[in-house]
Amino acid sequence: MSKKVFVSYSHRQSDWVLNRLAPCLKAGGATVLLDVEQFKAGQTVIGQMDGLQDQADVSVLVLTDTYLASDYCRHEMKRALDRDPNFTTTFPVK
Repeated sequence: MSKKVFVSYSHRQSDWVLNRLAPCLKAGGATVLLDVEQFKAGQTVIGQMDGLQDQADVSVLVLTDTYLASDYCRHEMKRALDRDPNFTTTFPVK
């Protein structure tokens, strides 16, 4: 069964995430959960972020200066770390 991987990233890293990271994860058999592919217009951003993150088996946090400066990204990171404080299913990348 494929793992569902939630990717938390700053949109400044969209090119790398969408054209490098996500294709590699998908090639490895993962179901990649990305905001740009799953969010729907007319629904709250935080609600959709949380809902998508809650579906994931694994979280990948793409850590950059712009990521750490973003309230939305820090929200996702806090949720991932609250859920997995021992980093068994949360993987920070830089």
